[in-house]
Amino acid sequence: MSEVLTKSYIHKVIERLKLLTNVENDRQLALKLGMFQSSLIGMLKRGGLPYDRIVSLAITDKIDLNSAFLLKEVDQLELSRAIKSKDIVDDSLMSNIGLLKKDKEFLRLPIPKAQESLQIHMDGSTIYVVDTNDINIVNGSVYLISINGVFIPTTISIDFSGNYLLKSENNSDKLSKDEFSSIEIIGKIKCKYTKEVFH
Repeated sequence: MSEVLTKSYIHKVIERLKLLTNVENDRQLALKLGMFQSSLIGMLKRGGLPYDRIVSLAITDKIDLNSAFLLKEVDQLELSRAIKSKDIVDDSLMSNIGLLKKDKEFLRLPIPKAQESLQIHMDGSTIYVVDTNDINIVNGSVYLISINGVFIPTTISIDFSGNYLLKSENNSDKLSKDEFSSIEIIGKIKCKYTKEVFH
């Protein structure tokens, strides 16, 4: 996803988040997001945003994500008024992303100009955005895999002997290259969101 975000857009989102969370600098924002400042700065320099952490912060601090992701250019006074009235939304920063294995079903997410290869897998209260064109294994990356038709978000690593180490939320396995070849790689997970669930 980082390839579709401009540095200008990322900067604006970060500045809006600072305003919305009433913090003054990157260090304070990183703490609010539950990150080290160096991790946040590194992600921003690589052209990414910590979507999952922003969504979690929005839920806990009751921040309108539209105010963070979809504002037109305004000064800070106009921005404060707009946040309260929720009347400045730039729909071009949103994308319809299809649900994996479900034709004509989609979710609208704050991902500008999303690639057609992006698909959504929903697992309980978690939404995974998966790039189905990105199936080449990069050591230590997170992928959506399918085993006997069951989708599992999994971190895949390769050890020095060429074995594959698969670590999911509930399981950890070591597979030979032959064993690993029987697993279907759906795609690399680009980001995840956690839905708020009410009981």
